[in-house]
Amino acid sequence: MKVHFKRLAAAAVAVAMSLSLNVSAFAAEVPTGTLTVTGNELAGKNVFAVRMFTAVANENEDSYIFTDYELEDKWLSFFGDIDYSEYNADSDNDTDITEPVDAKEALAYMEWLKNGDEEQWAAFAEDAQDWLYKQGVIEVTGEPENRVVSIAADWSDLAAMETATEVEPVEVNEAPSGNATFESLTSGYYVVFPEGGSTGISNRGTDAMLINIPTDHAGATWNIKSTYPTVDKMVNDGNENTPDKDGADAGNADNGSAQVGDTVTFTLKSTVPDMSDYDKFYFAFNDTLSNGLQVVNSDKTVVADGDNVTIDNLTVTIGAENVSDYTVSLHDNVLKVEFTDLKSVEQANQSEDIGKAIVVTYQAKITEAAVSGSDNIVGNAQNDVYLEYSNNPSTTDKGTSTPDTSKVYTYDIDVDKYELVKDTADSDDDNDTEEMIEQGLAGAKFVLSKDKTLNGTGLDGYTNAIAITTAGNNTYKVDPTGSTYEFTTVANADITIEGLEAGTYYLHEVAAPTGYNKLKDPVEIKIIVDAKTAATYAPDGNEGKYNNVSFENPLYVVNGTANANANDATIKVENKKGIELPETGSIGTIGLTVAGVVIVAIGLFAMPRKKKDQD
Repeated sequence: MKVHFKRLAAAAVAVAMSLSLNVSAFAAEVPTGTLTVTGNELAGKNVFAVRMFTAVANENEDSYIFTDYELEDKWLSFFGDIDYSEYNADSDNDTDITEPVDAKEALAYMEWLKNGDEEQWAAFAEDAQDWLYKQGVIEVTGEPENRVVSIAADWSDLAAMETATEVEPVEVNEAPSGNATFESLTSGYYVVFPEGGSTGISNRGTDAMLINIPTDHAGATWNIKSTYPTVDKMVNDGNENTPDKDGADAGNADNGSAQVGDTVTFTLKSTVPDMSDYDKFYFAFNDTLSNGLQVVNSDKTVVADGDNVTIDNLTVTIGAENVSDYTVSLHDNVLKVEFTDLKSVEQANQSEDIGKAIVVTYQAKITEAAVSGSDNIVGNAQNDVYLEYSNNPSTTDKGTSTPDTSKVYTYDIDVDKYELVKDTADSDDDNDTEEMIEQGLAGAKFVLSKDKTLNGTGLDGYTNAIAITTAGNNTYKVDPTGSTYEFTTVANADITIEGLEAGTYYLHEVAAPTGYNKLKDPVEIKIIVDAKTAATYAPDGNEGKYNNVSFENPLYVVNGTANANANDATIKVENKKGIELPETGSIGTIGLTVAGVVIVAIGLFAMPRKKKDQD
């Protein structure tokens, strides 16, 4: 580790710091370069670059050689607060530094530092970062969920800010990284640091670094080794059709599917950070739920907004132990679980507690707001959680983690009831084959159930049907308190049922239109969100046809045959005219049997009489 720091410090400063302060006699345009900063968990975070030394030029045979650096005046007060006793005690230094410190002395001190102890170098970089915050160079306004970060106006000529974008990890289990690129930075030395740095002094040593932007228009790079608190959110939907379960948390997955009215369990996970150099440490989960979710108690009653609310099924554990040193608030669907001082919690305040899991669980109900819109068969109820935490031992500043999202999806089905009729527009009389087209059929009554056998009869007599309520425009929504189970087809449009979870359903025809046969068996409908399961329905020679099936792109399988394209929710049901033969064992069958026996008996009785008459 010491070798790593030494090399990093030397690389950051040694490139051009011969550090003799010679003011240029002639003006010269200072070159510019780029800076690229990368780091794990950096995506979404702001990165700052504040120029401390600027390259200056000396005239040399009609060309300008940029070999010297000059301290920016705004930094003089920072160097005035440094303890120079160790520097002055070093006999290798020709001149002691005295107050007030001038630019030349600041440069000499930097040269001494970069050749010295790596811990001193790391502490200097961290001190420079802290000083900038105390000077108000970084301005933060607003609440964490809508905070605004900016550079103070009087530092705008020296400071720049970029927000890191996400970089896809190369390895499956590799943490996501971020990338922030600064363009056209004036050549010189910059204090570079991310917003909301590491916890723990051993980690925070690389939160800030002095980076050289060279004078040859080349770029510089820096990979931050910081460690940030992270949060993971999972959902347990209780649905056996949900794929990609997390083996370490059986039943939990990043996303799930549920029916309107169902209750799901959310799990928020983080770890105990290194708080060794803090006197007090703030730590909070901020979980914003969509309108399609409502926090509920174990009896499914909705939790009312308020501070210090009690939710009977919300639990918090650290390691394997339940804790109670936290408060819970709920406002406008934002759930906050807050430790005002995590360091005071017995289960988290020892060095051996660092890395212990902090786990929050609670339940939420899926509401009608989670159903899909008219132009999309997929709806979702999502929540986004982020951490808010102390990030500077000397201030009350707080950092925020990269948010994590979990979604609970709902799905539609579109029932297309039709009959085949001759195409009256077909005028080809020489064609013996009649052209048949599908025509919407009105008046068929259906009930949707998760069971193949429908129990009960009549509008209010079904015991295992899915309750629905009308939403207008031939659309119904799943509603556990709904007023009906039945829906009736119309001639000019499909009937849409919204708010279903992934899984298997059965569409029962309980009444056919006059003159048409009622379906003998229900229509089986499978809504599949797992690509592996979907692949079993791919036609021969098209093994990869349904590889794109997912929560956002479900596959519908009707009576064992997959719809041609994922996301096609159409359930086609044909009805036919004609006399329907009675089913085996029905009253009609018994009547026909009796009638047949009577006819045969009459025939047998009549045959001998006829023969006798002939005699």
